[in-house]
Amino acid sequence: MGQDLEPKVRSWFLRNAVDALERAHGTAARERLRFAVPQRLAHLVSAEAMRATAPQGVILLEDAEDVLFAADAVVGQGAGTIMESIALEVVARAVAADGGASVVVGDLIGTVLGLRPVLESPFVDAAMAFELNRTAEGFTLMLGVAGRPRAARLLRHFAIGAIHAAARYAREAGAGALRVSGENFVDRAFISVVQRERAIEVAGTPPPAGMRARGARATLPPVARLTDEVERILSAPRESTPPPSAERVNGVPPLSIGQRRKIP
Repeated sequence: MGQDLEPKVRSWFLRNAVDALERAHGTAARERLRFAVPQRLAHLVSAEAMRATAPQGVILLEDAEDVLFAADAVVGQGAGTIMESIALEVVARAVAADGGASVVVGDLIGTVLGLRPVLESPFVDAAMAFELNRTAEGFTLMLGVAGRPRAARLLRHFAIGAIHAAARYAREAGAGALRVSGENFVDRAFISVVQRERAIEVAGTPPPAGMRARGARATLPPVARLTDEVERILSAPRESTPPPSAERVNGVPPLSIGQRRKIP
């Protein structure tokens, strides 16, 4: 009963992994893997035994982790190349099976979201985490299986391969060379995808001449020409009454132009 509640993976997932290993590195790689895994798991490496399993058969996640890590150590020196190769195959088969319905042409993020079931489908009785967030340069993806750090390490490489496969189908316009990186923290895998570089403005660096000229015209407030202001003043109607400064002061009339006042 306790084993029924433990996390598992579909047997087809492990079978595809070992088959991918053999196709890429020959039958000798399968034989080396058979000796690299614990004896109790040797049947999981046998092509005949795995093909005899039911399509919806399951394997304990812990056993699948042992086989997959051993396979990666045999040919990939622990670099995760086997899991990435599996992802390329799984995504290709999924797209062919649904007639491309999971692909959003021109939108990598939409395609990755459409392929989410492909990332989750191998796991049974496992609390799978999946969170995708858009960034200025691309997006980030967090995924993992609760309480399974080794599964998170496998998922990191599996997701990286799936993202590269999705990019081939999405063919997003304007995207540059795809850069995908990842790291693990406890039972979570964190993947960062850069599709386009963000323009970085360096302080003190002036913009190009054309941009600088356009910016100056757009930001400076309109200033009236001096000649227009002078013409406005001169054309204004004159006052018929003298200004305050020309009024009598203490009963003394103002001087007319050219008149001098005698000082006693």
